[in-house]
Amino acid sequence: MSSCSFNRVDPCDNRCSSNSSCQLLDQFGTTEDPEGQRQVMRACVCDEGFAGEFCDRKVDCSSKPCLHEYVCFELSDKPFICICEPGYAGELCDMPIGLCTATSCENGGTCYNLDPLSTFCLCRGKMRTS
Repeated sequence: MSSCSFNRVDPCDNRCSSNSSCQLLDQFGTTEDPEGQRQVMRACVCDEGFAGEFCDRKVDCSSKPCLHEYVCFELSDKPFICICEPGYAGELCDMPIGLCTATSCENGGTCYNLDPLSTFCLCRGKMRTS
């Protein structure tokens, strides 16, 4: 009489870093490879402050990388992203947006921001900039 044995393979074979836990997906997360072998899918669930497929990349908004930050988000594909407070832009919120103020131009001229660091006054009527 011949017998058949099942060689159990642990899908959570320490691929996830120590900064995470491995979770097996339910029956809808299984696939069959071309040879008909059933494979159980797994996913690393990262601890707070870690990201990436295997939770091996440290991300930390607590170090305050953003200047003039409104909100800092930790992402899986980047270390972080800064959402800047009004008036600032750039990856680190380090560029002021617009230098125009209510008193930037005299005699009723209109101030326009050319780029984050320069402005231009458009004068009314026949007035000219000097």
